Amino acid sequence: MQARHADIVWDNYYEIATQALKAGCFTTSETMFRAALEFSDRDEQVHLNERAPHFARQAACAHGLGLCLLALERSQEAQSMLRKAVRLYLVVGTLDSRLVAQAALALADSYCAEQKISLALPMLKSVCRAITRKDGIDCDLLAELFTRVAAIYADHNYFDRAEKYLRRALKLHKIGGDSRCV
Repeated sequence: MQARHADIVWDNYYEIATQALKAGCFTTSETMFRAALEFSDRDEQVHLNERAPHFARQAACAHGLGLCLLALERSQEAQSMLRKAVRLYLVVGTLDSRLVAQAALALADSYCAEQKISLALPMLKSVCRAITRKDGIDCDLLAELFTRVAAIYADHNYFDRAEKYLRRALKLHKIGGDSRCV
């Protein structure tokens, strides 16, 4: 099946944006991620059965743009894009646990840098629940998320809660070895 013109254009914008991000060319990366997002928004040929790929693309663009904006020290915009990415990753029927975990951890770090634990903790816990529902309690990605939750609690003197999450993370490390997430 021949790819739609819109798919090819989006793929090109996204590929250039991700390569620029990896190379540290944040201005180029930002420009191309924004172009990919705008192009995706304009693509009016998205039918109901194509919603999941559309949302996945939107999430990927928002995630990349959020990381780019963090590097440019524009935390408010970055947090907005990373929130959008997490939200979209969670609504896509085929949740990619690694991507949502990466976006959630970047967002949590940004929140914590600004002492916004009241935003970081619920978001991280929500992502933990979503990954657990999809991949089970033994998913290795949960160890890093649990460790981050524990660290946030410990930094704010909630040691009992920190210990609870750290124990869960350590249990996963003992089980670990191979990846248990799809």
